[in-house]
Amino acid sequence: MGITVLVLTGLRLAWRIFHRPPPSPAGMPARERRAAAAAHGVLYGLLVGLPLTGWAVVSLSPFNLPTVLYGLVPWPHLPLAPLLSDPAAAEGRLKVVHAYGAWFLTALLVLHVVAALRHHLILRDDVLRRMLPARRPSPSSEVLGSTR
Repeated sequence: MGITVLVLTGLRLAWRIFHRPPPSPAGMPARERRAAAAAHGVLYGLLVGLPLTGWAVVSLSPFNLPTVLYGLVPWPHLPLAPLLSDPAAAEGRLKVVHAYGAWFLTALLVLHVVAALRHHLILRDDVLRRMLPARRPSPSSEVLGSTR
């Protein structure tokens, strides 16, 4: 799963480079804008960092099990063990980093959802609608709209 998340995050980051997000609502306080920007930066960092730490854990495992994506695609291990004096200790530390990072990502995701719902239900601005894919009118609504 981690490699899939890493690849999809890479595609998302490439998309983000070429497609600027819409500006924040005019009335949004500067501290909320900074918090949103920081949260997005941390989310992207975790979406890259967690798969990499997971890949490193698997690569340093003393069991040396092969990694096969979805049972079909063999995936190489990172060549980390020769670079480390104690690969087992590094694996243990990376497991802890990976686990705490996963919990932090979960908490940040919950916070992100709560913030989006706050904007939608309490502040009644368009922040949540901006996150959703663009909705085009259905052909039937266009026909109905043109007859009015």
